[in-house]
Amino acid sequence: MALARSIANRYARALVDVALEQKVQERVPVELEEVQGLLARQAELRQVLENPALPAPVRVGILTQVLERAGIHKVTQNFLLFLLTRNRLAFLGDIVQAFMDALDARMGILAAEVITAADLAPGQREQLRARLSEMIGRKVKPNFGTDPSIIGGVVVKIGSTIYDGSIRQQLETVRQRIAG
Repeated sequence: MALARSIANRYARALVDVALEQKVQERVPVELEEVQGLLARQAELRQVLENPALPAPVRVGILTQVLERAGIHKVTQNFLLFLLTRNRLAFLGDIVQAFMDALDARMGILAAEVITAADLAPGQREQLRARLSEMIGRKVKPNFGTDPSIIGGVVVKIGSTIYDGSIRQQLETVRQRIAG
């Protein structure tokens, strides 16, 4: 597991550098996820591409055709072909996640876990994202989840800091005051 993370981080940092230099940082993550999804859905294609018994030029030709038909940008194409020739395509999932994390870090975007009692409407999610960004003073990329046990309100975790505005927490505070 540590080896996969180390490999993923190394390749992800290099791709972030190139994506920012070429000003395709918005496009590359979308394309990486698109190709990752394609390989997950097309097990036969993935097996062919990861088969070391097949000559590398054959595998490169197959992947090149797939990427060109999908309209994948040259930066993403070159990166995926590089992974293929280094027999690292099996690490694509880890690399995509490491790339997203590294890109967010380089762009000053903080990841936030946002838990609510029920799903929020898209407008509410955007309002909450904007409010968090304003509160923190940096861009925030929220990952939304639900937990009915919080009853209402919201719990936000950014890094090691937790902002607990849940009704469950408020009730616990009241209970402690009454008991104390």
